[in-house]
Amino acid sequence: MKSIGYYVTLLLLVVLGIIDLIFAILFVGILDKGAGVIFVVGLFLALFIYLTVKCKKYHNEYCAESSSKNAAEEIPEKESFENEVDEESFYGNENKFVPDFEIKYQDAEGEFTTRKISVISFKDGMVRAYCFLRKEKRTFYIPRIIECIDLSTGELVIDDLRIYFLSKYSPRLKPPSVFNYDDWNAFNISNVPELPDSLNEFELGEKIKMEIISYNDGIIKDDFQCGKIYRSSFGDDKFYIQLLASNGKSFNTGFSKILKADGIENFGSYVLEKFCKSDKGKAFNLVENYGGVLSIFIYLGRADSSLTASKRKIICDYMNLIGADCSDEVLAIASRKIKVDLPEFKKAVNDYSKYIEDGKKKDFVLAAASVVGGREKAKSFGLAGLQYIDSKFK
Repeated sequence: MKSIGYYVTLLLLVVLGIIDLIFAILFVGILDKGAGVIFVVGLFLALFIYLTVKCKKYHNEYCAESSSKNAAEEIPEKESFENEVDEESFYGNENKFVPDFEIKYQDAEGEFTTRKISVISFKDGMVRAYCFLRKEKRTFYIPRIIECIDLSTGELVIDDLRIYFLSKYSPRLKPPSVFNYDDWNAFNISNVPELPDSLNEFELGEKIKMEIISYNDGIIKDDFQCGKIYRSSFGDDKFYIQLLASNGKSFNTGFSKILKADGIENFGSYVLEKFCKSDKGKAFNLVENYGGVLSIFIYLGRADSSLTASKRKIICDYMNLIGADCSDEVLAIASRKIKVDLPEFKKAVNDYSKYIEDGKKKDFVLAAASVVGGREKAKSFGLAGLQYIDSKFK
């Protein structure tokens, strides 16, 4: 059944055709008029002819796209190939078919059959093949193939069939042949753990031998230079990584489209581990786990001037004392993420005073005083902050 979009484009095409006809009649009728009138009418005629051609092209593309998306419903298992031109099989002349697979197939009515097939081609999640059971060409929708045995090896295929086909028939076969675009975006080939948003723009900066799947290029095995990681705004992949192949070609590859990486069990987990060990990852953990007390020190350090090297050292020493992993580089990254005003400073002081152990209060107060330059040398804003801390840490 055709969608409303089909009829909208068809109606627009008819309207534009009528306008073309009107302007064509006007043009013929004014050939004896002045050049200016002929030019104006001719210009409008050319414009509407151009729009008609564009609309016709879009209409054809829309119909093709709709046909592709609804292929599973519109093309049954018993599709006829009578109207197709005879073509060479990918893997031998069509008159000399040899069984490639034995499949258990569920048709649109839910009936199961076991049959041997010789693959001819693939399109939009379907296999075109010669069926030895029916003695003719048939179309098989890949998700309805319940079980598949590769007769060349005798193995039962336990991987996703689309990935198996890509691997078996590469480089002749490309993902557009076995996936439609929506299925590709939603298809997660590899398991990816939950990853923090702060991973965005983290650069892995390593060369790793990997096997990836590119929508346009199929399965690619290469020593890739791994670049920056970015949040994805398209498809189901939360993150993708920039990869540079040895031939200079670049790929933006979603984590779930990475099949293998040498010496790495799970690429997402590997990236997370590397991130957590990096300065950016440590800064994220510092803000995530020690954000309250860190914001107190940053407020005091910025109260009278910038965070100088001596102030950063005092803050790092205290943060390491309470169990954080803090260095000058990590603190520099973390401090850029923290914007704290007076109300937020007071709230952070109140919260910290409630859960800090009594035996550690003195160390905190001394560190806070050192950040503002001591009670005697502290300037007005720093001294006011220190006095507020004194009132809460008696």
